[in-house]
Amino acid sequence: MSMTDQELNALFAEKVCGWSFGDDGYGYETVYREKVAPYKTVGPVHKYPFTHSLDAVLPWLEKSAFDVQITYSNTCMLWTVTLQGRFTSNCEYRGEANGADGEQLPRAIVLALLKAHGVEVKL
Repeated sequence: MSMTDQELNALFAEKVCGWSFGDDGYGYETVYREKVAPYKTVGPVHKYPFTHSLDAVLPWLEKSAFDVQITYSNTCMLWTVTLQGRFTSNCEYRGEANGADGEQLPRAIVLALLKAHGVEVKL
């Protein structure tokens, strides 16, 4: 069974960011919290869509030596993210290459960073 984006985001927050889940203290929304004292609230879960947002995932990628390659064909665009020369993740965009806007790149980064942190993800 493959993981949903929501499950990947939660795994990324826990394993890569070192965050845990909690409520906001008022019961309104789920938030990420730091796992070490003073357990500061990082922010609401919905503000960190790692698999869909370069803004959310790039700060974590920039902490590693990385390389991103893009391969185009008429019907496909392939993102290859390699971390520290060893951990590689591929994500593919099918359709017209000129319609691809990089929406799969954040997902490829999430998968590569999870691999770099020793987490094997089944897709």
